[in-house]
Amino acid sequence: MVAVYWAGQYAAVLFGYYALMFLWPSYVFRRHLRNKGKLYRFSFCTTVQIVLINSVILGLGLLHILNRWTVLLIFYGILLLSYFRGVSREAIFGHADRIYRVATGACGARSFVRGEMKLLARGLRKRWGVCWKTLRPHLGEYIVLSVLLVYGMIYFSYGLFQDYSYPFGDLYVHHSWIEGLVNGEIFSGGVYPAGMHCFIYCMHTLFGIKVYSILLFLAGIHTVTFLISVYGLLREVFHSRYIPFFALALFLILDLKSVNAVYAMSRLSYTIPQEFGLFAQFVCARYLVRYLRSDCQLLFLGKRTRYLWDENLFLFMMALAASIATHYYVTIMAFILCLSFAIVYFKRVFSGKRFLPLAVSVLCALFIAVIPIAAARASGIPFERSMNWAMGVMNYTDPEEEATFNKDAYSEIEGKGAGEKIFRMGYCEVYGEERAYHIVLFTAGAAALWFLYRMGAWMIEKFCRKRLDKRCFDGHLPVVIASVLFMAVYASRAIGMPQLIAGSRLCAVEQMLILTVMVMPVDMLFSALGLFCVEAAMQSLAVLGVAGIYMAVLEAGVLHGSLYMELSRYNSAVMTTQSIIEELPKNSFTIVSTTDELYQTIQSGYHEEWLTFLENCQKGNYKLPTEYVFFYVEKKPIAYAQAHLFQGPAWLISDNHTELFSNLESSLCPEIVSSQISPEMARKKLEVESNPWDLYKELGNRTIVESKAYEWCQRFSELYPYEWRVGYEDENFICYYFKQEPHSPYNLAVGYEDKEQ
Repeated sequence: MVAVYWAGQYAAVLFGYYALMFLWPSYVFRRHLRNKGKLYRFSFCTTVQIVLINSVILGLGLLHILNRWTVLLIFYGILLLSYFRGVSREAIFGHADRIYRVATGACGARSFVRGEMKLLARGLRKRWGVCWKTLRPHLGEYIVLSVLLVYGMIYFSYGLFQDYSYPFGDLYVHHSWIEGLVNGEIFSGGVYPAGMHCFIYCMHTLFGIKVYSILLFLAGIHTVTFLISVYGLLREVFHSRYIPFFALALFLILDLKSVNAVYAMSRLSYTIPQEFGLFAQFVCARYLVRYLRSDCQLLFLGKRTRYLWDENLFLFMMALAASIATHYYVTIMAFILCLSFAIVYFKRVFSGKRFLPLAVSVLCALFIAVIPIAAARASGIPFERSMNWAMGVMNYTDPEEEATFNKDAYSEIEGKGAGEKIFRMGYCEVYGEERAYHIVLFTAGAAALWFLYRMGAWMIEKFCRKRLDKRCFDGHLPVVIASVLFMAVYASRAIGMPQLIAGSRLCAVEQMLILTVMVMPVDMLFSALGLFCVEAAMQSLAVLGVAGIYMAVLEAGVLHGSLYMELSRYNSAVMTTQSIIEELPKNSFTIVSTTDELYQTIQSGYHEEWLTFLENCQKGNYKLPTEYVFFYVEKKPIAYAQAHLFQGPAWLISDNHTELFSNLESSLCPEIVSSQISPEMARKKLEVESNPWDLYKELGNRTIVESKAYEWCQRFSELYPYEWRVGYEDENFICYYFKQEPHSPYNLAVGYEDKEQ
């Protein structure tokens, strides 16, 4: 039953995401999207929808009219107006006439339903005919891409069906900000890019999906958007349309060689702003390339213009705005990626007809994304403290960066050249020395092959008088440059440059860029084969190639290992909370526990911190005036935020990543690192922390709190043995509860004296 429940929640999140991200804009903007390519439609929906939702929600908040009803009215109202705009008067009146005939008895309800179903079936058949006509010529490609996307969804979602708690501590903060939107307050934690929060708030409001479920499962679903955006860019990079499949396949199955790399890949399964917006940098780069390659001249405001304006520039602008609206790290990565292409297309970037529109589009993107933030600051809302954290990254004072920086390795190469430092502190740190040498060799080889092809094509054209497409592999060099630049940013601390991005956040994108470089020779091979083989044969080779990559990785024993989550509570605590929410009336209960239950119970009930509860029990009169009060006690307190690796079938994961965490506090599902409560621990003194959550993160303090909690429960049960109940118990966790009269609640200060050592 537990698996069925979470499968239902996953399906609900999948439907809500697809409906809001793709169906809504596809229908509302169907006139603009008519006759557009599939990748254009995808890019339009993902970028425009995020910017639109971000602008609408923040705008409503600034006007102090953000609530459930205004959001429902705007989004469903626009959908309804779009429907009536697209339906002819004859169809509307005909439908109304059929309803009228049913209402007056002139036509039976069964006949009416049968007629409507026939109309629907006819429309679906017509739609399927159009789709099949589009799919059939490239059916092999779509099958391969679909298999890769489904595999990616399974890999990045698998662990969430083994552990149901939030996989990363930051999700608690983001949940609280989304709840601020539910309550009509924007930037409740301070000004911060809110693109993800606004989108999730809309999903929750429009479809009634729980915020907890969305934050738990959305990342594994949204990863598909990341993969398709990468595919879209690689279609511009490679000359052969089939090579992107090889790069994606390697990204999804090849093992990793460092904790930082596994951390970055694991983040793709966490619903957090940077990873939510990670796709935007690839969309941004794709349409910059298409714009720079375009030679069409369009009308602007009905007049001829000497400047180049087209739809590619529009999507570049919207992708840039989407990156700013979701996370500033994504914008920095987009800049680095676009800079790599701008270097190669330098002349086109600074040509008279392109540079001004390009500069204007960047300014427009900044304007669209920054206006809500500027308005919020003008209204007196302060910046969120992460802004100071970002400065800490640049100044080398960020704890995350400090923890991942290898000081011993740096001391060995201090005084060496920048290239040596990047190699040692970048490639070797992330990929290990042996693999690092191969990566550098392939990177240099890819650049050399591009140069040799350009020289060879030039010589053939000059001396043999035969024209070749000299620029067909020009997409290779920018990716080579980008892979080097990203690694330089990763190792920037070692070479004395400002740390623009925490290095560990770059590894997933860098992994994709390096694997793209690795398959560049195959692009040249496939391009040569394409001169002699028919399209069907090339599709077959692509299918066999992806299958061959997978089999070779399995045979070589380098299939990727487990991703991990920062485990914070037992599954039994999650499911007990869910049962309470579903079975009891709203706001009729209070759960006394550590912080983790707070966000699951928001909008359903009340929560009290154990630390606050134990302090208040020392007072003379302390009551919780709800009908039910539940007490969660971990008999084996969890080592909070331990690296908890999931397990899976052999076709999905191996044990290659387990050894990387041998020196860290980690566990392999279903094992969990924990301690044991005891009367002796209950008498110990707690260390003072700034807030309860910080205290719970330290295992010793958590054990003391849970031990004191258990002691209190035993004392209360002795005073009220007939009211005290056990709601759930296993070897790790126990839930006590009692029922009381809300107007005459029990005094919970039961004379408990905290005898600390």
